[in-house]
Amino acid sequence: MTRTAAAACAAVGKRLCQADEVIAACAGPAPGTRYPYGNAYEPHACNGSDHGVGDVVPTGTMPGCVGNAAGVFDLQGNVQEWLDCGHYNTPSLCAPGVRDCCKILPGSSASGAGELACGTTDFTYLPTERLPSRGFRCCRSE
Repeated sequence: MTRTAAAACAAVGKRLCQADEVIAACAGPAPGTRYPYGNAYEPHACNGSDHGVGDVVPTGTMPGCVGNAAGVFDLQGNVQEWLDCGHYNTPSLCAPGVRDCCKILPGSSASGAGELACGTTDFTYLPTERLPSRGFRCCRSE
């Protein structure tokens, strides 16, 4: 899946985002905020489990879920997102016995407050894993 996502980003002159870029866009400048919209959890701002939709919504339809970077929507909730991959032989990042893993932004429409926080990432995913609740975001190289 990540090869397909990476190819889709490359086709528009971009690349898969890295975790630090997404966290910075979500939280804003250091020390940043806990959520894209501030420090206090708002259950209806982003499409998480407390919002009550229970499924993915079109990108940008959650006006309260705009990050600290202009024009960046749905930085938490809606779908998990593939981030940078290629952590080969990195036991500190990958699960035991996993030699190649990718980071994801874990917040989805099924996630609660903890997984919807800006600094939350996870490392234990194989690049071939496909889930309907997982998507990707492209970033510009500068």
